[in-house]
Amino acid sequence: MKTGIVEGKKYRLRRNFSFSGHNLAKGIWIRVVEIAYPIAYCIADEGQKEVTMEINIQRLAPILDFSSETSSFGNCDNCHCDIVYQPKRGLNLGYLCNECVDKLGYTDK
Repeated sequence: MKTGIVEGKKYRLRRNFSFSGHNLAKGIWIRVVEIAYPIAYCIADEGQKEVTMEINIQRLAPILDFSSETSSFGNCDNCHCDIVYQPKRGLNLGYLCNECVDKLGYTDK
């Protein structure tokens, strides 16, 4: 069954949502890491805290704002910013945004 939810994308919550004791506020980002129907494996970004979720797709779909869909490549291990593009370099240093790679002086040579 097609729900509109896509792996590797992130979406904003359309409304407040409670999940396993976590109160997730309207507007936070939900990153869809993997879909193994009928379950979506997601990460909710609550600022400095991430909440991992295994949730039924039929429960998740109605609370997502599909117009907010954007690519998500995770968070930078250094500055914790959201990476919304494929990083240029794979340096075996963890997952770094391009700005941190440049700032820290790493090269891919």
